[in-house]
Amino acid sequence: MAEKTVQQKYNEVYGGHCDEGLVARIEARLRRELSDEDTTWIMQWRTAKSYAEILKLNCAFLRGDQELNPVHMGPPYAETTPAIPTLIRLQEYGLLTTASQPSKTEEPEWAQCACCPKWSWFSCRQRAYLTFLFPGPGELVTEEVFGEFVGHLMSDPRIYVTFCRGKTGFGRIPENWETHEHKKADTVEGVKDAEARCEQAFELEDPDILKHFSTETKVMDKVDPFQVCVLATSWDEEDLPGVVEQAVIASGVKRIFTS
Repeated sequence: MAEKTVQQKYNEVYGGHCDEGLVARIEARLRRELSDEDTTWIMQWRTAKSYAEILKLNCAFLRGDQELNPVHMGPPYAETTPAIPTLIRLQEYGLLTTASQPSKTEEPEWAQCACCPKWSWFSCRQRAYLTFLFPGPGELVTEEVFGEFVGHLMSDPRIYVTFCRGKTGFGRIPENWETHEHKKADTVEGVKDAEARCEQAFELEDPDILKHFSTETKVMDKVDPFQVCVLATSWDEEDLPGVVEQAVIASGVKRIFTS
């Protein structure tokens, strides 16, 4: 098996053939080369006058009306598609989703190691997670409702969760948490018992996340949101966004808008 080309890698994450034009546009954005259309779209984010407007723009990104948002240079991956209706509903309740992945276990694959010429059997499994911004107590969410939301998430045995905002941080998550587990072996039979190499796909507190979503009208300063990270306790959780939506409804969070 030859080393995968850039095109093949995009084909995998977009669930089949990925248009060469899309690949070229994403690669250009990663080099900070934005087209006039990209710049016009990003300016809509920069000039948003309310948190609701930002949430609506994120809905447009999730629906596929636009190809990028301030933290993603291309459309949502194919694996995200089943969760998109739930993710859009979460925006309505004020959850500005920034990253997610479903649980998945891949069959062992014979491939060349990325760091040496050796060929081996590789396997990977991923744990479901969801990260989002959620308004702190204030105009959009009352102190009582915020506390209820925190309580529902913190007490749910299906998830780990952290809340971070500046020097304020609390939650429930193992010290050695992980979102991916990789294994390799010389034989396909040996993969199951091979030593695992784990990784974390996100930071519990991203110091730049609010900069990405900043606006000329300082919307995020007024909302003063918490960064929330939700991680499935099981590698087999099938609907993590649905778990979060249950907590939203049970805690009485009000819709900010209806899409």
